[in-house]
Amino acid sequence: MDTDSEPTVVTGAPPAVEEPGTGATWIADGIVAKVAASAAREVEGVDDLRGGHPRRGWVRASERRRGGASVRVADGRASVDIRLVVREGVAIPRVVDEVRARVIDRVEFATGLTVTTVDVGVVDVVPAPAPAPSEPPVAQTGPNPPDVPAGPS
Repeated sequence: MDTDSEPTVVTGAPPAVEEPGTGATWIADGIVAKVAASAAREVEGVDDLRGGHPRRGWVRASERRRGGASVRVADGRASVDIRLVVREGVAIPRVVDEVRARVIDRVEFATGLTVTTVDVGVVDVVPAPAPAPSEPPVAQTGPNPPDVPAGPS
């Protein structure tokens, strides 16, 4: 059985008598982790996210790791764990604070869950990407361009 589809119930228990056109709302835990990972990757100075196993052995569906972020969801609250790879030369505390704030904002907005904690680990530092080399001017081969007068005739 594929446990990736085990849902996180956002609205709590459905009412005893549902009105026509209503029903329970749920969001798969993997989606919550993807939202958190996407938000972290948007922060300037974050190069990538690294996965890792929070623990060995059996892992509940609500503690799955998705794309560099793991989430634990219970009773409408989410706890997020993220492992960052940052670029060399950035202020790591600033990057971590921005990641934490953006993840909280995005997960709460997108899912309706309350984010209780965002644990951020910096696991690697990589060199900043080298600037793209500028292309040398293209040498002209052929007739003179229209704005350059031809030599004496």
